[in-house]
Amino acid sequence: MTPDGLDERFDARFFHRAARVISPFVQTLRFGARRGYVRLALEAGVPVCPIATIGSHYTWLMAPGGGLIARTLGLPKRLRAHTIPLPLGWLAIAGASAMFAMHLLPWWGLLTVVVAGLVPNPVQITSEVLPPIDLRTATAHLAGDAAKVEHAHALVYGALADAVARMEHGRPYASS
Repeated sequence: MTPDGLDERFDARFFHRAARVISPFVQTLRFGARRGYVRLALEAGVPVCPIATIGSHYTWLMAPGGGLIARTLGLPKRLRAHTIPLPLGWLAIAGASAMFAMHLLPWWGLLTVVVAGLVPNPVQITSEVLPPIDLRTATAHLAGDAAKVEHAHALVYGALADAVARMEHGRPYASS
């Protein structure tokens, strides 16, 4: 489960933000406002087992504009999707198909673009399974459901943010 759903997974701004940081090796974590995963874990009395992952954002490069298209189509209200994926490879396929239809591109050129557009980028993805967090025990001292949910979310977010910040490819368990 990705707590921020589509907003986090298909965010083209990730690449623009990554280009502005001082060190390209510093990883950041962004969660949205959704807390359903915490409520579900508290109600069921089960621990949350966070999994920190780096590198997966580079599998498909996304073009900006997915948020504008989603708002235009009314997807935030209908599907709670504030963005839609616009992989650059798919846009290249659409452009190549148009060029092929206008006889500006040979069949083998279209085939090359289609194959290149459908194959994900060869990237290294590193994951670390973190220790389970018993949210019910960690929030037992708090009164009120809202306080428990926010405190539990802070615990999960903190564990994931610390793990993502210290992770490196090839050394997922590097100590800080």
